[in-house]
Amino acid sequence: MLLLLIAVPAIIVVTVSQALLHAYAPSNSLIRRVRASRPALRMAAALGALAFACALVVLTLHLAVETGATGWLNIVVLVLAWDAIKFAATACATSVRCVASAVRMSSNSHGRPAY
Repeated sequence: MLLLLIAVPAIIVVTVSQALLHAYAPSNSLIRRVRASRPALRMAAALGALAFACALVVLTLHLAVETGATGWLNIVVLVLAWDAIKFAATACATSVRCVASAVRMSSNSHGRPAY
């Protein structure tokens, strides 16, 4: 019973914080918008550049922590590294969607049915 009194509030806090983070985090909002829009190579390139910029900031902050900056910057490093991974994966997925859309459009222009 005591374990239940400890576990239930912890589960509720984690669930609520995860839902709020998923709904309002800027990177999640951006990725949600990109997935909802029409695929474009320009958008994939912008996401790739954003992923590269995040990776550079991660490297810079990591070096700062190693040389004596405050330890709480490690949390920022982890969040930015995760965002860089999400942006890079979304850029790849957007590129694939764009190519698939172009192939589908070219097959429609040649009189073949689209699948």
